[in-house]
Amino acid sequence: MTLEGPVLEFRDLVRIEAIAAEGGVGKAARALGMTQPALTRAVTAIEALLRAPLFRRSRRGMEPTDLCRTILADASDILVRMRALHERIGAVRGGSGEELVVAAGPFPFETTCVAAAVAFARAMPRVRLRLDILPWPAALAALRAGTADLAVITGHEVSDGAEFAIDSLPSQPLLLVVRSGHPLTRRARPTLAEALRFPLVTTAHLSTRMHAALAEIRAASAGRHPDMAFPAMLMEPMGAWVRVVRASDAVAIVTHAPVEEAVAAGQLVVLPVGAPWLATSHVVLRNWRRARSEASDAYLLALREAAGASAAVRP
Repeated sequence: MTLEGPVLEFRDLVRIEAIAAEGGVGKAARALGMTQPALTRAVTAIEALLRAPLFRRSRRGMEPTDLCRTILADASDILVRMRALHERIGAVRGGSGEELVVAAGPFPFETTCVAAAVAFARAMPRVRLRLDILPWPAALAALRAGTADLAVITGHEVSDGAEFAIDSLPSQPLLLVVRSGHPLTRRARPTLAEALRFPLVTTAHLSTRMHAALAEIRAASAGRHPDMAFPAMLMEPMGAWVRVVRASDAVAIVTHAPVEEAVAAGQLVVLPVGAPWLATSHVVLRNWRRARSEASDAYLLALREAAGASAAVRP
């Protein structure tokens, strides 16, 4: 049997749904982790395939046409059924066929998600767990599209929780780490301003709040540090930061989990620098349209326990 007429692909539905939800290509592109020109080209190609426009511009943004609304009416159900199909395929191949997909930002991934995965595997051995490290906009897009069951991101990144069920995890203290023998280790009480005179390596998705606070402290010591980019390096995941810090005079602000082994081995040193705001809070999001499952509840419990254990550690 052959299909007559235009055929939409899975990714087409994801992109159409994102633009309709965000009300514009710019916001949708950020949510999908794409560039705006790339998403614009993709939509133009879909419209050429369908031979009709999907959106019209108005003062309120990009509004779906009748054709687009027709597609959106079935898109969510199609995405859910695609996941169900993949589960049935898994069942034929062996095991229960059930899979829990978690989209996590770099910070929560290494802080709590990996530790939670170990506990989850013991509690739910017949359920396959897939952890995807994604920038937080892409993690939210995966949750909206139904390609992820849960998203774990830093709390400040959720501007509107109306479409998500939100569970907060215990706040994690942030540590300032440098290599063994770093010039700052020779000072009894180094300050954060002194630390920021050295290259800072961090995530490309550092929160606006955190960036502003660090930049203000650094600016207050202007003239006493070399002219350098701030932050100096942006990369994922945190394991890469550890490698950079161990091999240079760079500093990193991290949670305990990704540096635990290096600190214990004496390769990294935690500086006695701290402030009440020097912390990160993570949340677990679930789409209201998706039913809760025993697997998702089990992983959420494992996350809470891992976050609680990590928050209690003071190296």
